[in-house]
Amino acid sequence: MLLLERFLNYVSIDTTSEKMGSLDELTAYVSAQLQKDPSRPVVVQGDAQVAYDNVIQLMNALKNGGVKSVGLVTEPINSN
Repeated sequence: MLLLERFLNYVSIDTTSEKMGSLDELTAYVSAQLQKDPSRPVVVQGDAQVAYDNVIQLMNALKNGGVKSVGLVTEPINSN
């Protein structure tokens, strides 16, 4: 699984995390990983401090980079 996480500039593959310098770099990296294994899921995980627009920009960049499907990690709302 390719997990794009937290502030949207890290890519995690299994237990390895890579910091990306830009959205273009991140998109190119994900595209290269999917060329190796096209069935690998791509998942975005942000936190409450990530602007919604940043998530949309990332998802659009991934789509334009050839990623067919992007999942979103969600956390349940704390009901305390």
